[in-house]
Amino acid sequence: MITIRQWSTVARAACARVRVLRRDERGSVAAELTLLTPLLILLLLFLVFCGRLADTKIRINDVAHQAARAATLARTPSQATA
Repeated sequence: MITIRQWSTVARAACARVRVLRRDERGSVAAELTLLTPLLILLLLFLVFCGRLADTKIRINDVAHQAARAATLARTPSQATA
């Protein structure tokens, strides 16, 4: 049988090991970076998507403006629709 005194010694040793492991932070930065890298890449891709979306919207508005201007400068209705 294990006595209470032996259990307390085992418990103290286990607590000491846990304290040592808590203080040992080697590799924590690598683990955090490994977890955050996909999120950072996703954020970068989202920013690129937003930039391309804004550029496309500007180009479409410019084309519509040029088409409307060309239609107003046309001399006949058939030329304006062309």
